[in-house]
Amino acid sequence: MEQNRSRPDIEVKELVKIYPFVKVGIFARKKQKEILEKQQAMPHLTNEGVIAVQHINLSIPAGSFVSILGPSGCGKTTLLRMLSGLEKPSAGEVWFGERLMNGLPPEEWNAAMVFQTYNLYPHLTVFDNIAFPLRSLHMPREELEETVLEAAGLLQMDHLLDRLPGDLSGGEQQRVAIGRAIVRKPDVFLLDEPFSNLDAPLRSSLGSAIKKLHASLGATFLYVTHDEREAVSLGERILVMEEGTLVRDVPASQYFSTEAQ
Repeated sequence: MEQNRSRPDIEVKELVKIYPFVKVGIFARKKQKEILEKQQAMPHLTNEGVIAVQHINLSIPAGSFVSILGPSGCGKTTLLRMLSGLEKPSAGEVWFGERLMNGLPPEEWNAAMVFQTYNLYPHLTVFDNIAFPLRSLHMPREELEETVLEAAGLLQMDHLLDRLPGDLSGGEQQRVAIGRAIVRKPDVFLLDEPFSNLDAPLRSSLGSAIKKLHASLGATFLYVTHDEREAVSLGERILVMEEGTLVRDVPASQYFSTEAQ
């Protein structure tokens, strides 16, 4: 895999995301009313809606491994989605190197996102699931096979390539999802609690695999989790979010020693 090409630093300036309130009409459904009542009870509101992310400023050097830590609903997934191009900021800027990314379609961000759910195609083999992002590029068959085999080798799943997702364990399915991201050769990997559905020993094993993958690829990794020890064991730097704001930004080695301060 490529390691030597120049990768961009990430610069986030005054990033804000506001989700409009759910609209409730005269004949609104009960579910819509419940969602609106829940939104109106949230702590950070404007006349426009719920503020999910508030004035985030960040500088992330290329090749870093950063853990984004916080409880459910704190805005960490929203931040990750804005750094992938999947979510448009309400205000602020995202820069990859000297390139302003605001307004560009997701395919131009060269960022690959790995979700908590695997989102695999059940009728396709492991090989074809990993190869899926490459099909639209009309890549020559030989190059495609080489790329898939290389990704499978990095994840130690060469022996699984002919199997269907239904024949795999949860950990193996998540490796396929990661392999599908690898073949795109992104500058940035965005991992949104990818192991939260797995048991502790398997999370630890896959965490070690992710660390090795980062060292091998040299890309920037942003890893979202609500687990302190997972964040510290994986990341070189810890960003702590609460209620849409960034409240701490410390090296992983100092996280527990500064926690009480």
